[in-house]
Order: sequence, then C-alpha cells, then structure tokens
Amino acid sequence: MQPAPQAAAIRPSRAAAFFLAASLISGLVHMALTPPFQAPDEAAHFFRAWRVSEGHLDLRPGRGRNFVEVPAGLVRAGAALYGAQPFRAERPIAFAELRAATRVPLGAQRERVYVPNTLQYTFVPYVPQAAGIAVARLAGASALGLLYAARLGNLVVASLLIWLAVRKLPAYRWLTAALALTPMAEALRASASADAMALATACLLVALAADAAWGDEAPPHRRTLLALLGVAALLCTTKAAYTPLALLVLLVPRERWAGRRWRWLAAEALVVTAATAWALATARAVPALRVDAAVDPPGQVAHAIANPLAFAGIVARDYFVHAPRYAAQLVGKLGWLDVPLPRAFLVVSLLVLLALVLHDGSRTIELRPWHRLLIGATAAACLVLVSASQYALWTALGASTVEGVQGRHLLPIAVGGIWALHTRRWALDRERLAATIAIGWSALALIVAARALATHYFV
Repeated sequence: MQPAPQAAAIRPSRAAAFFLAASLISGLVHMALTPPFQAPDEAAHFFRAWRVSEGHLDLRPGRGRNFVEVPAGLVRAGAALYGAQPFRAERPIAFAELRAATRVPLGAQRERVYVPNTLQYTFVPYVPQAAGIAVARLAGASALGLLYAARLGNLVVASLLIWLAVRKLPAYRWLTAALALTPMAEALRASASADAMALATACLLVALAADAAWGDEAPPHRRTLLALLGVAALLCTTKAAYTPLALLVLLVPRERWAGRRWRWLAAEALVVTAATAWALATARAVPALRVDAAVDPPGQVAHAIANPLAFAGIVARDYFVHAPRYAAQLVGKLGWLDVPLPRAFLVVSLLVLLALVLHDGSRTIELRPWHRLLIGATAAACLVLVSASQYALWTALGASTVEGVQGRHLLPIAVGGIWALHTRRWALDRERLAATIAIGWSALALIVAARALATHYFV
C-alpha cells in the first residue's frame, strides 16, 4: 500500500510535461500557418496590447472610449496584405506578399484605430502580449514582427499557466490537457487574443479549487489558498462573465481550510467583488460595439431585467438550437472563424473528450450530489452571463435571439463544468489508456488543423 502515493505524485508531471511540450510545438505551427490578424478580432487585440506595452493601463475607465493611437506602421502592415481594416483575408496569400509585409517599418507617425471591443476589457489579459511587444520593440522588430512577438508572449504565458494547472489537478489531468489542446484553444494561445488568458486562468482556478478540495495535502497549505484567491481575482479581471467559477471554492470542506473557513470565504468574496466591479466598470465605459445594428447596451440590460422570463427563454433557446454549432466551434473553427475542420474529426474529438470524462477520473474522489449541483450551477451561471454580455453588447435592441456567442467563449466554462460528470465507476487505476488517448488525439488534431490552415490561407 505504500507505493501508491509516490506513483500518484509522479503522474501530474507526466501529463503536465506532455501538455507544455505539445502546446508550444502546436502553438508555433499555428503561429506559422495563421496569417497576421486572422484570429477573431486579432488586429483590435494587438492594437490594445500595444497600448498596454506603452504603459497605458486605463486603470480608471473613461466614458465613450472608442479609439487608441498606434504607430501607423502597424496599420500599414495589415493594409499591405488585406486592404482596409479589419484585415480579413478574402483570398489565399502568397508567401512573397507575406515576406513583403514583414518588412513594413514601425514608423514614427501615429494613427487612430477603432477598437471598442477590446477596450471593454481591463489591461490584465493583454499583459503577456504587451510583454512580448516590449521586448521585440527593444530589438527593433518590424510592425509584423511585433505581432508575432505578441503571439509568442501569449502562447508562452498561457501555456505555463495551464501547465501549472495540470500539475495541481488531483484528477482529469489528461482530460484538461486535451481540452486545452483542442485546435480552437491552441489557435487562441497562438494569437494576440484575450481569450487565451481567460482559458488559462480558468484552468488554474479549477485546478486549485479541486486540489484544495480533494488533493493529497490536507489541509492545503496557506500558499495554495492564497493562490486560489489571487487566481479568482485574475479571472474576474480578465473576463467578468466567468466570475461564477470563483464559487468552486465552496467545494473545499470545512476541515480542509487552514484556519477559520469564514475568514477565507469573506476574503475571497471581497477580492472577487472588487475585481468584478472594476471589470464591469471598464466594460460600461465603452459604447456599443457595433455600427451596423441598433445596439443599445443600457436599453438591452433594462429590457432583460424587466422581462427576466423572456430573457431566460431567449438564452435557453439559443443554446438548444445552436448547441451543435457551439460544440463544433469549441473543438475548432479556425482563422477568423472561416476555416472549418472536417466533420468526422469533430465527431471523433467529442468522443475522445467523452472517453476521457469517463476514464480519466480518480477512484479516491467522490462527488456528492451537492457537489454536482454546485458545479452545474456555476457552469449555468457562466453560460447565462456569456449570453447576457453578447445580448447587451452585440444584439440589436428588442431582438428575440442572442447574437455573438461563439464556441470559444465556452472553453473556460467546460474546464470547470466537466467536474460535474466525474465518476469513480469507470476511472482507471492506471493512466496509460487516458494518456494514449490524449496524446494520439492531440497529434491528430495538430495534423488536421495544420492542413486546414495551409490549404485555406496559402497559395
């Protein structure tokens, strides 16, 4: 009976090491095969990251923020490839065109760019990209060189955070690694998107909560609990729609708290409330995101509050009708959501994730009904908040549907929600099968994604 704890201690490093290597390798492939600005709203995310790299953190959001000023070379580099913003590739790109665009200098002149969709966020999810930009700027990189530096900073930081999460998990290590290695998740880390940090911090928060609740260390060290509070605040300032995931701290039983439980819970409530309030104040300072529809965020919020049942029906109908599309996008619809993956691969991917849900659990972890209810409730609350944000910021006033929800928005919810399905019945004593499934599927995912990107974007 003595060797078991030692074996369990080795296992997290295996899954974590695989994830880190696979994430960096796959991320570099995605970076190479995804042309500049061809992730969703990547130009806007890049321009906001540039602003952060210059020290403009917008700690006190001002009203009516629409524009930021960036070096004109950043805009000219995109225009050299695609024409006017938002820099969407309407045709395949020749490598000669890409090489020519990489030689566009940064320049000293400034140009105003319209980026309200990224100004709705705090500066927090742009720190990794900004760090990459700052280093590359010191090295004298070209305009597009700075974009690739932002992508690399995002990839490295997000990968390291998820690596740490996989190490801390008491179960579902290979499943979490597989979710974070889906082509969609990998594409986000290999871009300048703020969604990469949202997924990474969600993974780490779920891992810390699960480790505190069911890990080998009992009670958890104070450092673990302090880290749990800090990561909860980080997630809330990254994207407020995922704030309910902070409630997963309630999974930790009373006897596993280092000190009085109510003090820790009060501290987390205070930290999460302050972080969420700042994030919401930042979002409220930004006007409507669309100019092609009659979007009125205050009016939409007031309408939803006045008609809660009608709004709930709209949200439920949206997820029911569009569930297949969201599931496909969660696995991967690459580029600017215009590069589909083969349907057979999407089906296989969902079956692989289901197999890992069943077999990658732990026989020592027992979830009670109230655990599943809490986890399900937090996931449902996140789904509603994601829909509410898109309903307010992207949907025309009075519409009977929700516009703007995408499968990538659901990835951070999935890493927490899967725990509601944890079962000891099918969990394996050895992780060899789970590891084989995850590693084999990840290799297949990289091959399929690389082929789809190369054939879509390049001549």
